[in-house]
Amino acid sequence: MKLKKTLFLLTLIIIISANLHGFNYSEVLKNNKANKLYKEGDYIQAKELYQENSIRNPQRNELQFNLGDAYYKSQDFEKALSAFNKALQDQELDKSIVNYNLGNTYFKSNKPEEALKKYQQALIDNPNNENARYNYELVKKMMQQQKQQQQKKQDQENKENKDKQKKDKQEQQQDQQQKDKQQEQQKEEQKKEQQEKQEQQKKKEQQKQKPEQSKEEKEKIKQAKRILNAMQQKEDENQKKRIKEILEKKSPTVDVKKDW
Repeated sequence: MKLKKTLFLLTLIIIISANLHGFNYSEVLKNNKANKLYKEGDYIQAKELYQENSIRNPQRNELQFNLGDAYYKSQDFEKALSAFNKALQDQELDKSIVNYNLGNTYFKSNKPEEALKKYQQALIDNPNNENARYNYELVKKMMQQQKQQQQKKQDQENKENKDKQKKDKQEQQQDQQQKDKQQEQQKEEQKKEQQEKQEQQKKKEQQKQKPEQSKEEKEKIKQAKRILNAMQQKEDENQKKRIKEILEKKSPTVDVKKDW
């Protein structure tokens, strides 16, 4: 965002022109030379000359204004703020212009809230300071936009965090479901394994009991065979007896006479 061009050069010339009394000839020449260097854009050399005069005349706070201009142009905003604040102590300076320049310096120092206050003070000092009014509205709008952007960014971050939390929760639920499923499978496998062991144990017990059962069955078979044999023997004897009886009935005794 670009601020309106400051009135540094115009303000500097007015201050020096209006306050020549109290300076010796060499100091006036030095200030004129500093003004010339400032106009030519040699702010570092101008700053050194302004600083020499301010050191020799520490009671002349108006010199701090020109020095603040040079510091500002040299991008040394911290020293520019110090110089402008000292310049405010001079009762003859236009405080509206000083506060306006302070506002610009605070803005360049990335302190828009402080800049806004100085522009506002510049308008209180001089309601006709249109540059201060323009920058005041500009910075105010900029701060509102920044606030909206920050809010938008915060809302986006909140949404992303909420989405992430939701995703994390879903993943946790899926992981838990997977774990539950695995545990259920493990239980089923353990149950199946237990059943298999029980079946194996049952078969082993049956195999242990089978020889005893086979021995009993053999003994029963032997007994059955003895009974059958005895019954068969008795049957055979009865059969022979019946045959004998039949033969005896069919074949009566006959006397045979011998002729010899």
